[in-house]
Amino acid sequence: MCAYNPRMTASTHTDLQISGMHCASCSARLEKVLNQLPEVIATVNIATEKAHIDYNPKRTGLDALIKAVQGAGFDAHPLRDFAVEKQARMAAYRREQIQFAIAVLLTLPLLMEMLLMFFGIHMMLPDWLQFALATPVQFWSGWRFYAGAWSSLKSGGSNMDVLVALAPARPTCSVARYYYSISTSRSISRRAPR
Repeated sequence: MCAYNPRMTASTHTDLQISGMHCASCSARLEKVLNQLPEVIATVNIATEKAHIDYNPKRTGLDALIKAVQGAGFDAHPLRDFAVEKQARMAAYRREQIQFAIAVLLTLPLLMEMLLMFFGIHMMLPDWLQFALATPVQFWSGWRFYAGAWSSLKSGGSNMDVLVALAPARPTCSVARYYYSISTSRSISRRAPR
């Protein structure tokens, strides 16, 4: 239950199921966004992925609460039956498993050429094939990190998605290294004798 606010005249309580939170920074940012709405008192729990909200329906409606959550880069809906919620989560989990499997399959040829170098076999895939394999992994499979980072930065905060999307120490997830590799490959191929 949220804290008592004597200025709130007619209070209604609701719980929203939140999806898309990855860290404590996400829940703190969402709580800040909700509490900035008129006559709204909200607490967000990352462990249960729920927002407990007291609000004045004459000043702020349920649709406005959900819109504010979506504006912060998350998704929300009123609490549903446990079986329905479990089924939705299982469907999302299956989609993520398929996406991960495709990303692994696209990455394996690149990994194999690196592993073969340990045995003195220097076989390189053509640049265009490396580009074709790496691009979907970087931007299709990693899109959720870029979307989460953009939402976080747009609302004036920073979260784990920003670190994953921009981290120069993680070559598999770094947009900086991706563009560096493209520019280096292009400059080498321009200088190579034909």
